[in-house]
Amino acid sequence: MFKPRGPDIVARSEECIWNFECKGLGNGAPQTHKNSFDRAVASVVSYYDSPQIRLGLALAGDYLCVYNFADKLPQSLREAINLWVFSVENQEAYPYEPSDYLPYPGMND
Repeated sequence: MFKPRGPDIVARSEECIWNFECKGLGNGAPQTHKNSFDRAVASVVSYYDSPQIRLGLALAGDYLCVYNFADKLPQSLREAINLWVFSVENQEAYPYEPSDYLPYPGMND
């Protein structure tokens, strides 16, 4: 379900409820991308309210591989709040579990 406030997507399975924040990549300057990324992280963290909630942060792939924002999502934080990161490239989503390492610039070259 899409909502005007709160998570961009809320999905329910038999095991849990997913709260997703989604962030595309526009034509702005690098500082604009940094600000958008920071707001997306702050938003998704605010959706955490119980261990039964699973969080998803869906990002345009360039946020992780070009702009080097992966280091702003420490694995210890992702594990503590059960935050999954999805890198979206060419209409494909690549999931990274909380315990996975995130891609860094040049990984996909």
